[in-house]
Amino acid sequence: MLGSLDLTTSCLLLLRNLCFSPDAKTHLLAHPRLLPCLVAHAETPREAPRPAALATAAIWTLIYQGEKVCTLLH
Repeated sequence: MLGSLDLTTSCLLLLRNLCFSPDAKTHLLAHPRLLPCLVAHAETPREAPRPAALATAAIWTLIYQGEKVCTLLH
């Protein structure tokens, strides 16, 4: 059975991988809670370094060639 941290890591890995798809980016950014969730996970590197790294990678992937994301993060 997966633990809570394993499940979080798996979900963030899936999200990070989806962020590489231009079509998926549009759908992901349509959900207003995605970026706050990713930022919250990225801000906890000591408690959970792997989920924090995956969340940070997802944010960077969304930012790359994504002016809309840069605007939403400011």
